[in-house]
Amino acid sequence: MATTDLSIRDILPNVTTFTTPFNRFAPLGYRKFVAVGNRATAIRLHDGRILLLNPIQLEPSIHEKLNELGGVHLIASDLGHHMYIQDYLKVWTSAKAIGVPGLEGKRKDVRWDWIYSDSMMKPEKEFGFAEDFETVLFEGFITYCVAWYHKPTRTLIQSDLLMNLPCTEAGRYPLA
Repeated sequence: MATTDLSIRDILPNVTTFTTPFNRFAPLGYRKFVAVGNRATAIRLHDGRILLLNPIQLEPSIHEKLNELGGVHLIASDLGHHMYIQDYLKVWTSAKAIGVPGLEGKRKDVRWDWIYSDSMMKPEKEFGFAEDFETVLFEGFITYCVAWYHKPTRTLIQSDLLMNLPCTEAGRYPLA
């Protein structure tokens, strides 16, 4: 089912975001939901490959945009953003799956090509995108978040280390 509030934005010529509304429980035991949004980010690497960070539900417009960009070659997820990775791997069968500790047990249906084993091992070295990114695994965070520093644009991309509060983007921008 397509999300009517999906926003696809070409932030830069080599960075595209896919944003949908998403609610989670409020902190401190409040019985309310808090709108935080949900975002996947596609980045064109220096060699033309596409790296997709934290995939969201694969919808026709996302599929179309990713094909327009050249497909998906690498997909990275943490423990909080893995629900839809298999949907992407079924479409882009040669894409490499990058994950964090715990995903190999939690998602046995996914063929993981690389799992962080410690903070010193880095996927950018393994998959040849060190020119584009420097990553840091936050092992003490419940979802094993990874901060992705995109060197060419000096942009930090992360998932749950910082929340989108208040959620002002989801549903705000039209489709690209």
